[in-house]
Amino acid sequence: VALDPLGFANRENLAAYLFSAGRFDEAGVEYLNALDLSPENADYINGNLVQLLVLQQKCEEAEILLQQLPEGIARDQGMAIVHHVRGQEAESNVAIERLAANPGVEPAARLAEIYAFRGDLDESFKWLASAADRILDSGWNSWDWQYLKTILTSPFLRPLHDDPRWERWRDDVETRTT
Repeated sequence: VALDPLGFANRENLAAYLFSAGRFDEAGVEYLNALDLSPENADYINGNLVQLLVLQQKCEEAEILLQQLPEGIARDQGMAIVHHVRGQEAESNVAIERLAANPGVEPAARLAEIYAFRGDLDESFKWLASAADRILDSGWNSWDWQYLKTILTSPFLRPLHDDPRWERWRDDVETRTT
């Protein structure tokens, strides 16, 4: 970023690293900088901002951004979490059902994040295992591989890190993807 402050990828990568490190305020600034540099990537950046706002317990702001997102994985994850926080479990479960019906790696990983956020570690590990299994079925799609590696640092999954299953799952992913 210091060498190329106007590079979208640099700003977005910095934001992602800050997010993974739990430095949410700084990550938010960098996501907004990336958005200023590349408004055509608004859906992608706003999806990341929704996650950030949820973890900052700013659900009203997250919901405003959610309304701007197109239907899909990022919106469903955000809706599942925001509705859960508000105690609207029926609405949360509808979004979860849409994600569960999608056979991709990313939806399974996002379900793991949702369930970890909810405190349901068993269900979270179930979806992490599904994500790892699905990557073998995906023909090693590079996006799927990258997404699976990225969630290793997801702040949503931090509640799993003290569970012995986390290390086993992480080692399994490292073995399968290297």
